[in-house]
Amino acid sequence: MTKYRFKTLCLSVALFAMAEAPSFSQEQMTPDDSKAFRSAIKMADKCDNRGAIVILRGLYDKYPENLSVAYNLGVCYINASGNPDSTLFFLNRVNELDDNETWDDARIELNLAMARAKQLCGKPKEAIAIYDEIEKVDSLKAYTDMIKRERMICESAIVLMNQPVHLVMRYAGDAVNSSNNDYKPVLTANEDSMFFTSRRPKKDADKTIIFDDGQSEEGVYLSVRQGNKWDGGNWGPATQISGLVVDESGKAGQETATSISADGTEMYLSHNGDIYVSRKDTATGKWQPATPLPEPVNSVYNEDFAFITHDGQELFISSDCPGGFGGKDIYRSRRLPNGLWGELLNLGPGVNTEEDEDAPFFHAQTGILYFSSRGHNTMGGYDIFYAPESDKGEFKVSTNIGFPINSPDDDLYFSPSIDRDRAYYASIRWNDNSKAPSYDLYEVEYDQPEQNRMAVIAALVKAPNLEDVTVVTIHDGDIIGIGHPNVHSGNFVTIVEAGGTYDLVAYCGSDSLFAHVATLKSQSYYASQSTVNIAPFVFEGGDAMGCARRPSDNLTYRHAASLSDRPDDDRPYTVQLMSLRRPLDFSLLGRGLEPDSVLEYKYRDGWYVYSYGSFRSYRDAFKAQKKIRRSTRYSDAFARNAKQYDKFVKPSGGDDAGRGSLRRADKL
Repeated sequence: MTKYRFKTLCLSVALFAMAEAPSFSQEQMTPDDSKAFRSAIKMADKCDNRGAIVILRGLYDKYPENLSVAYNLGVCYINASGNPDSTLFFLNRVNELDDNETWDDARIELNLAMARAKQLCGKPKEAIAIYDEIEKVDSLKAYTDMIKRERMICESAIVLMNQPVHLVMRYAGDAVNSSNNDYKPVLTANEDSMFFTSRRPKKDADKTIIFDDGQSEEGVYLSVRQGNKWDGGNWGPATQISGLVVDESGKAGQETATSISADGTEMYLSHNGDIYVSRKDTATGKWQPATPLPEPVNSVYNEDFAFITHDGQELFISSDCPGGFGGKDIYRSRRLPNGLWGELLNLGPGVNTEEDEDAPFFHAQTGILYFSSRGHNTMGGYDIFYAPESDKGEFKVSTNIGFPINSPDDDLYFSPSIDRDRAYYASIRWNDNSKAPSYDLYEVEYDQPEQNRMAVIAALVKAPNLEDVTVVTIHDGDIIGIGHPNVHSGNFVTIVEAGGTYDLVAYCGSDSLFAHVATLKSQSYYASQSTVNIAPFVFEGGDAMGCARRPSDNLTYRHAASLSDRPDDDRPYTVQLMSLRRPLDFSLLGRGLEPDSVLEYKYRDGWYVYSYGSFRSYRDAFKAQKKIRRSTRYSDAFARNAKQYDKFVKPSGGDDAGRGSLRRADKL
């Protein structure tokens, strides 16, 4: 299988072939208009639905009784994920004007289009009714398999739409989004900078090069957040990052950013079906030309996406290489002691299906993999799913992340913040607006209490051979992280809970350097200056292992600020078990939980939330979370800050101005 030069990015996959002239009654067109009609159909066949819509709308104004024009115009709106009212208008127009009452192939095609439009409009029950009618007249069973799949999608949509996720969804703003496709958000650890891919015209490319779908080639752009992070839509103007991938002629090539290292100095990219890495020159701040990763990461097949974990030791990759479950699958590769990447390991049937899986993101703090899939219980197109990693390193069960994050159309490239209170992703939203529909970037803020606040600790490591250096992070006597500096820049980054004190020990051969760091709640990545920078770890000379400590180093570093902003409550953390629409009999919670440690919160909107225990630190709550996941049925329990429940309820044993109430279990 050979590499492709460019993979067309269609906005939506049609359920049926575009018909140039269904067997409807026709209003005759002039030769010139017939030529324009055929040109529009060719454009639509190549996924340039927006260009086809412009031509077909003009023809419809001239020939409102021509059913082929109306039909294909409706189909183009589906494929372009355009205004849903427009789609249904033109398809209903065909239905009203068609005098053929028999269920021939043309009428089946029309009703398939109608059903798809209903799905995209968020009306899955109406879509099921249409599929039922088609099955009754499909004597040859030509559509049985397709209708079975679409009915399952509709049923998933019904369930998910009846159980919406509490969140605030924000359009990322016109400074980032354009009339072209904008997708693949890649955030730095403190969320101040966002790299993303866009199909807008590139400043260093031939402006005459327009692809079959009417858009320009892919390029990487950077936007820097301005102002308060909670305002939404406050991203600065997007600027193109040039020269990341250069072809044989010296001109810029197509590339998409897929992830960035924790220290912000290595960007992973996809180009022509291969994974590349570009490194940032710390002296000039410029990104250097990217180089492809060697085998086994890259192959003769297509590797479209790679995510690097924050410790730099694992890659999660989407690939269509043979031996998987079908289409694109997600794999992982671990860095070997010699710095090279190990063999690709398929994540198995808990993640991969016979459909496509793409865009993996591994959240190291929780051990949860986020990815997009056309399989599982999707509600249409690509949906975003998550899968927790077991103690054995397996991903056995995947869960749909829910509505309205997922929609009946494609939802991809989910990138959560470190605390998972926010996320960034690309979606096609069916809105009634004047802009041409496309993939746009969105920011999600969960309408739930924050789970924890994390801080980024960074240090520069200097040593004769950086590959010899290991840095251990210790909290309350426990090792909570083992990492390594970037072998190219020497930067070391670790992510910890803000508001705690930590010991960092750097080992190189038989020598070690020590740093004591106190972090503040105000130094979490919510703050504008979130990174806690400590003095460098410097190893010089060489012993048998390659390092010797520099005698003049001050081995202890202390942050001058106090810890005065700790919460008043010395046990502010808990573990959330579940949230329900209806109250639960405590006796149904099951064994493995102490009765007086279970609380029921009634939200002001009628939802009931159940939590377990109270803990002094997020780490302690996280330990309890892992125990609960292993020993009870609450496999999706998670740690969070219980004080934040006060935003939703009044914990006083009764309703207060409609805010909610709290109840404690007395027995299980």
